[in-house]
Amino acid sequence: MSHVFRRSNVSKHAGVTSIVGLLFLIAVVIFVLAQTHTMTGSKAVDSQIYDDSVAALYLAESGIERATYTVNDDVSYDDSSFVSSCGTVSNSPTYELGRGTFQFVKPSVDPTTLACAIRAKGSVGRANRTLESTMSMFSEIGTAGYGTNINMTLRNNKSVPAVAVFNLAWRRHGSTGSNPPGNNSAASACTLPSCGLMYSIESSSGTPSVGSLGTAVGAAANSSVVVTQTLNLERNYAEVGMIMPGMGAQPLIKGSFADGKRTANTQNNTVTTGDTSSGEAKGWCNDADTLVFGVSGRGNDNVTGAFASVVFNSNGSPAQPIAMNWIAHYPNTDGTTAGVYGDVFSEIWWTYNPTFPKMLASSAGTTVTVASTAKIQVGTIIKVYSGSGLLAGNTKVTSVLANGTQFVVSSTPTTPLTNATICGGVCALFNDPSSNGSKTEFALTRATAAAQQWAGGFTCLSGVDPSKVKRISHSGVTMYKWHEVISDEPIN
Repeated sequence: MSHVFRRSNVSKHAGVTSIVGLLFLIAVVIFVLAQTHTMTGSKAVDSQIYDDSVAALYLAESGIERATYTVNDDVSYDDSSFVSSCGTVSNSPTYELGRGTFQFVKPSVDPTTLACAIRAKGSVGRANRTLESTMSMFSEIGTAGYGTNINMTLRNNKSVPAVAVFNLAWRRHGSTGSNPPGNNSAASACTLPSCGLMYSIESSSGTPSVGSLGTAVGAAANSSVVVTQTLNLERNYAEVGMIMPGMGAQPLIKGSFADGKRTANTQNNTVTTGDTSSGEAKGWCNDADTLVFGVSGRGNDNVTGAFASVVFNSNGSPAQPIAMNWIAHYPNTDGTTAGVYGDVFSEIWWTYNPTFPKMLASSAGTTVTVASTAKIQVGTIIKVYSGSGLLAGNTKVTSVLANGTQFVVSSTPTTPLTNATICGGVCALFNDPSSNGSKTEFALTRATAAAQQWAGGFTCLSGVDPSKVKRISHSGVTMYKWHEVISDEPIN
């Protein structure tokens, strides 16, 4: 009996199932690979965005650092430039750095004397990060304390040489808050090669008295020098200084004047006066354009004590009061100077009037004729030095005519000028400068808490650039707030 074997359909179905399963497995693998590739690409993109975002944050921080450096540098040179420097930085252009940029945008608040807000945006690719910091300024415009060695650093950041004038104030006898040695203390000026003693006087002797030491120090362009004054006995002291760059060369120190009877005071009055000899006639202020007055005050343990005004030629004939410009006072009157008691303070005042060589002049109305107007500037106060004629007080040059020999003045001469010798500069500020016997008074007005006694002295210079004059200070900025700006945070 023979058997016929037939291939089962089950085997056929199993083969088909295996193929389908294999195809499905391949499809799954392809799908997984595709998803993996997609996820890898997405992670790469995310990683790039993250890296760009971090880089943008660093760029924004670089902008903040640049702004802080700029403002700090500006105020270290001129402690009155805080607000203007802050505003200038906020309007700066876009800067490229690395693979991105940073730029300054308008901050949340406008700058004030108390705070400067800087907002910087860093950008890399599509990523943007914005930071805002707020900084404040610190400034010490003098030095004060108790001891024998007084140091101040003179910084001349200009590209021209300069002269600095210092005024040191100290208690002659006694010191509030300390138990100093007895006797009256005396001061010695710095010993630098460029250091010159201008004056050293005192108001009197004993507990109420105050000393005043004036020194002038030369400073090369873009240089710094430490200036040290010395007391022979420990005392409370205060010192301030001002720096006067030249027009191109270092200003010339023409001379100084101080007198224990004439530029010192022991009267406890709100307004007190002193006087000087005529600068031109005596020679200590010849051909000067700048007059500096350093003064030391003996207070009554109240740091608010200060002079409200100093007026030169306060009782002239004709009347010509010259309000001098305050430039420095120390210690601070708001009580922020540590370790002081208000028993002594130091100030500097100054004024400027362009000078020209003395020359013969005649007048017709307000027009004055001279040999040459080459060195005469608009705004200069002029005066008759000698000869026939008289000018009203505070007569100024209002215009210089193109013919080179005539200029116009602010007031018609009281008496027409005929072969009169005229002068400008500090010469024109004195009362009757042509007379050896003349004197020029000056007046100091004080608060009730200030200067029961005072002493000071005058220094004259020529060749000063008045636009560059500033007080000597140690200033900088401190960052006290920093945050990242969110997208909907308002701007000013």
